[in-house]
Amino acid sequence: MTLFGDPALQQDLTTLRGHALVVMRRLAPFEPVLFGAIVDGTASAHSRINLCVFLDTVEELLIYLINENIPFNVGEMKVRFNRQSTRATPMVEFIAGDADVRILILPPRQRQLPIDALSGERYRRMTLAQLQNTVDADARLKAAK
Repeated sequence: MTLFGDPALQQDLTTLRGHALVVMRRLAPFEPVLFGAIVDGTASAHSRINLCVFLDTVEELLIYLINENIPFNVGEMKVRFNRQSTRATPMVEFIAGDADVRILILPPRQRQLPIDALSGERYRRMTLAQLQNTVDADARLKAAK
């Protein structure tokens, strides 16, 4: 059985896409974009939901999460935006359902996602509408079986 043909892995990916959809809807005022293993289709049960929002201040998101009663942790992580250097970037982490969520907060002028340390390529992104289309397509495929 191949890695990508494993029905359990496909179910994990479907479940994570569902969790990501719920989180992105809840964060819709910030126009989050999804990136990482869920977008690439390589997510497993233990993969994190990676989101990015483009805001002037971290506090905008923190106030929203507090008002929504979502417990969270704040930190920084080093991310690569070019091949030569890394930059400390603010992030927020919380749990949604059974999934860990990490949100990178980038300035609005940035508009580019970081570079994947493994592939050296810029992360691909998925908007809420694109994720909804993917989830709908997955559901149609499952129903057709």
